[in-house]
Amino acid sequence: MQIQHFLVLQMKRQEALRSMEMERGTHVIVSKENIVSDLISIYNDRTILQKKIACTIEGEDALGDGVLREVYSLFWEAFLTDCDGYSEHPIPILPNLTQEDYKSIGRIITHQFLLCGTFPVKVSQACMQQSLFGKVADECKINSFLRLLPPRERDILSRALAGDVPFPTEEVIDLLEDYNVRQLPNGGNIKSIVLFVATSEFITKPFLCLSSMREGMGHLWDNVTSDEIASLYDKCVPTAARIIERLTLSAEDAREAKIYRWLQRYLKGSVSEILTKFLRFCTATDVLLPDHNIAVCTEVMAPTAIRPKSYTCFRKLILPRNYHSFSQMRNNLNFYLREPGNWDLNDL
Repeated sequence: MQIQHFLVLQMKRQEALRSMEMERGTHVIVSKENIVSDLISIYNDRTILQKKIACTIEGEDALGDGVLREVYSLFWEAFLTDCDGYSEHPIPILPNLTQEDYKSIGRIITHQFLLCGTFPVKVSQACMQQSLFGKVADECKINSFLRLLPPRERDILSRALAGDVPFPTEEVIDLLEDYNVRQLPNGGNIKSIVLFVATSEFITKPFLCLSSMREGMGHLWDNVTSDEIASLYDKCVPTAARIIERLTLSAEDAREAKIYRWLQRYLKGSVSEILTKFLRFCTATDVLLPDHNIAVCTEVMAPTAIRPKSYTCFRKLILPRNYHSFSQMRNNLNFYLREPGNWDLNDL
């Protein structure tokens, strides 16, 4: 069912693109160091949603659609960097931003979706549902709060909510300590406590910011449903299985087949952070698009220059053919993926 909602939303996106007059193009230059302020300033222009834009990143030679996707990725990475959250983050309330700036952020969300088909699924779904529809289902609030937590704490709270006996009182008190909870949690009140905390974090605190974002997002979302937004989170958050499903592999010999098998083994054993960076390395966005594949091929590289390469404009990954073991591949990929400053992305 979720894939149907996703496809309907993509049709609405295509209809919006066809109905817009986008002959006028705008070229913008941004810097990685000031990406948040640069992009918000660019999107202060209320007419920008009617324009195509091309981006250049200061100090980079790359051109093409991949650069635009990378600019949006850089923005959300920087904007959410100090915000609490593991898989999802609430919209941060930053003292240096005005409500007009949050309208600009709303325009960024819409333009990113229109031009690239990507949606910032790192922003909590509860925040986005509130911003777009003015209401959030209790289940969505709870799930967003669980995704705010690292895996171990998420597991503890999930078991508490499921009614595990004995109730993990001390562990739950520890993970709720920073949320001003004044009740002693137990099996009878834990759901109401989590709903109270989630409502505060995702709705009450950022309420004005979310309202301003919605004003900036424009009319594209007027006929979008809550299920269609949920489908973006269901289909576009990267997991090992979803990424592997999108890989196109055509092994020409046993050596290449082994490299591809190692790659799938690597992805299955990777944590969420590495999966997200792998996807961004290949496509310039950490949002998985179910209707776009990643082509994988190999080439022999000099022993001193063994490293993954990507052509993000074409969503193409090139791996060294001369990896001699799975451990070498894992260590090599981890080294380059963990530090985006080491990336040498090409758009041709």
